[in-house]
Amino acid sequence: MFQQHLAELGIKHIVGRVHHPETNGKVERFYGTFQQKIHLFDSIDDFMHWYNYVKPHMSLDFDKLEKPADAFYSRLDRRRKDLPMLKRSGDKS
Repeated sequence: MFQQHLAELGIKHIVGRVHHPETNGKVERFYGTFQQKIHLFDSIDDFMHWYNYVKPHMSLDFDKLEKPADAFYSRLDRRRKDLPMLKRSGDKS
């Protein structure tokens, strides 16, 4: 029933690898940062924009100050490079 419900919603269920602590560690790290910083933002959307587009992540290429959005778009297949960047309401770029 769970798999059928996900399919109806168009969600692809991806499970973490067994005995791979990084999978849960990254999620736990995200929630830790969220709890520490959310009070600095007007909304969850503002926090998510900062987290994905502004804040460099040590788990990525920190020497280049890589952010999750940078990593995601740099790894896209060339035929998908024309996807638009997500913008928050009020962004001028």
